[in-house]
Amino acid sequence: MIAKCPVCGKGFDVLWPHLWRYKRNTAYLCSWKCLRLTDKRKKEDEMNKPKQPRPRMTSDEMATAMQIWRDGGDIDSYLTAHGIGNIQKWKANARARKPAEIPNTAGDAMAAMKETADNFFSQCEDMGLKLNTPTPISGGEWERMETPEAPKRATLQYDGYTVCCIESKTFGRFYWDRDHNHLDWTTAEGEEVSFTPTGWKMFLEELPKVAKILGVEM
Repeated sequence: MIAKCPVCGKGFDVLWPHLWRYKRNTAYLCSWKCLRLTDKRKKEDEMNKPKQPRPRMTSDEMATAMQIWRDGGDIDSYLTAHGIGNIQKWKANARARKPAEIPNTAGDAMAAMKETADNFFSQCEDMGLKLNTPTPISGGEWERMETPEAPKRATLQYDGYTVCCIESKTFGRFYWDRDHNHLDWTTAEGEEVSFTPTGWKMFLEELPKVAKILGVEM
């Protein structure tokens, strides 16, 4: 499939559309650089938007939300329907106000840990921090491959084919981006998590401690 990058206007060949990593919504981008520019522009647009009045729930709605949460109901859908954008922040504030009334659930813990990890690694990248990345023997910095010239490769071979993605009905899709040293996980619900092997190792080492702090038994 031939696509045209909406950022730089370059035409390029998308070999496997369902595995193409440089994508936002339905737009295919040619490189990591254009992907970052797209995200940066979107962030700037959001920052420049006029601030909307903060949604406030009535006392009756708050009481209903707390009851749904205590009963283990679909609290996320209820909050979304009432204009709450940052659900994790709402839950944290509610738990701080009435800690004895709200149980600690594994789902809340995982959502909070994912948000914390995403923010941490994003801030590291924005500051130019590279985790456990060796420097070239000749000095200087590594050059980043902007546009993949060949299909992404993995070490696993099966019947003449190279395997770079596996999928589970329960946990979703796992994809090894060897060119950029990232293991990508797309959950069955469509949420995406992407770390380097070092990032995943740090995340898994931190997970038991975070779960313990939040009172989640694993």
